[in-house]
Amino acid sequence: MAQVQPSIDKPAALRASHLLREFTDVGLKILADLAAQKRVGRGIFAFKAGEASDALSFVAKGTLRLVPREGGDPLGEVSAGDTVGGMSLLVEGEHVLSAVAATDVELLQISRSVFEEMKKTHPRTALKLTLALAQDLAERLREAGVVEAVGVPGPRDVGEAHPLDVVWKIFACVDIAEVDRAPIGAAFGNSVRKKPAVG
Repeated sequence: MAQVQPSIDKPAALRASHLLREFTDVGLKILADLAAQKRVGRGIFAFKAGEASDALSFVAKGTLRLVPREGGDPLGEVSAGDTVGGMSLLVEGEHVLSAVAATDVELLQISRSVFEEMKKTHPRTALKLTLALAQDLAERLREAGVVEAVGVPGPRDVGEAHPLDVVWKIFACVDIAEVDRAPIGAAFGNSVRKKPAVG
């Protein structure tokens, strides 16, 4: 008889996410209620480069190894507290890297369709998530060295700027940066680093 795997504590797993560090318990509960849980066994691909990217995934447990589209040595790893696929909630696209489970992995996923519904049922939470994704992308692009020329606001500037201005500046930056795809994997939600929480 197959063993039933226990469900993870979704709010606690989301609380550990760097992306949601500014969220209240109420906001985390809303996301937890909407998030789908996905298990990926060791050695199995969570997704492959070229596949449609249609969900923001929070790594709740385990480690994903990030692999280039053409294969070869891993570029890095993401583990509990990290996210992949953030841009998929804002624009349609595909994964630029593959992610294979280095250990058994538990993901919490917010799909694009769930996010679109959230805009109607929980507009403030959806806006806050959009701003968190915009700030996260700006930080990743800055670390990749592709944001200075277009003046994307830094983390402390985002609160003073109109949300749509921030998002459009970031999209403009992505369009410019796409001519050189090498440093852009992280910008499209395939992070190869861990970020410290901002106080």
